[in-house]
Amino acid sequence: MKIIVIKLQACLMLTILLLSVFGCATTQKKTIYERINSDPPGASIYWGEIESQLIYTGRTTPYSKPNTAESPIFKTWYYQVRKEGYFDSKVISMPYSSDDRIVSFTLRPIRIPSQAPTPTANVKGIVRVTNDSNLEFYPQPSPDGKEILFHVIDSTKQGYDSYSIVLTRPGEGGRRLIVGNYAAYPSWYPDGKHFIYSYYKGGNPILVKTPVNGVGMEFINPNSPGSHDQKAHVSSDGRKIAFTRMIGNTNFICSVNPDGTEFTVYVEGTSPRWNKDSSMIVFTRRVGANSHIFTLDIKTGQVTQLTRGDSNNASPLFSPDGSWLLFSSDRDGVPHLYLMKNNGSSLIQLTKGDSQEIDPSWSSDGTIYFSSDAGASESIEKPLEWSHSNIWRLRTVLQ
Repeated sequence: MKIIVIKLQACLMLTILLLSVFGCATTQKKTIYERINSDPPGASIYWGEIESQLIYTGRTTPYSKPNTAESPIFKTWYYQVRKEGYFDSKVISMPYSSDDRIVSFTLRPIRIPSQAPTPTANVKGIVRVTNDSNLEFYPQPSPDGKEILFHVIDSTKQGYDSYSIVLTRPGEGGRRLIVGNYAAYPSWYPDGKHFIYSYYKGGNPILVKTPVNGVGMEFINPNSPGSHDQKAHVSSDGRKIAFTRMIGNTNFICSVNPDGTEFTVYVEGTSPRWNKDSSMIVFTRRVGANSHIFTLDIKTGQVTQLTRGDSNNASPLFSPDGSWLLFSSDRDGVPHLYLMKNNGSSLIQLTKGDSQEIDPSWSSDGTIYFSSDAGASESIEKPLEWSHSNIWRLRTVLQ
């Protein structure tokens, strides 16, 4: 009787072992499919186990890739697609999976901008202000609108040494170097005789006041936590300077008196601009993966978000009368200029097409100045990584 029981137990154990072995074998042989798509289709497919060593597969999108799951061990595959006339896609990492799945890519076309920004029906005309081989950004008209300060990056130099600030008088031609080397982001004082800028000589930018037609540097360096003071804007009454300061690893909107006293931290954000009566600041703040436009009521402390969605919105400022906001947004693919009411309503697009427009400013006479890569002779992918940028101007039908 014992012998029979032992034999039955042995048979049972053998059966369990065989089921286990064949069950695993069945799992190992399971075929999963990864469909690789791209917009547009017809892109060459690359993949590999190491991100820096992707191998061309000889296949193009769309393609269903069979993959035998050899074991349930965690493994990561890397994918990329490439197509002539488009920038290479980002590399996508996908962990091992025992289920079917789809890997999708959107390719960005390589583009050479048109010779001039393309206006919408809301614009009267677009005129080139400068035409130089160096990069030109951040145009700032003087209070009387007769002069323009802007930030130049010398393409023959490296680092902050390539930064300088130049002045020009629209319509007269020529330019004058105002601050050479390490200077960026100018902003006029309301007297039209001085301006403030960020000085990068030590690598950590600080605010400096200097006369337009003279010499001397007055450092405005609040003895407070934080560093990297940038994109200052002087209120219309000259009593307050709003600027961006990094505290820890976060940018904050701050203000200070012209003599460096009464340093105040308001809210998280960057690129502040005062309204006409200095009662409100408009600025940008990162929300998830995108930047959006906000306003801050100085008296109540109320913060209001004006833009939403998947686009990046930047460099907002009030119109001279305070009723409109001018800004740059990539909501149609690349950065263009837009207007909206100061409450976020009545969106109006000003420029369109394949050129990019950033850093808008609004003169007291209603002229809008901005930077554009229009006229470039080679393809450009991202703002501030441009190989070409000049200053342009336009007027809207609202004026």
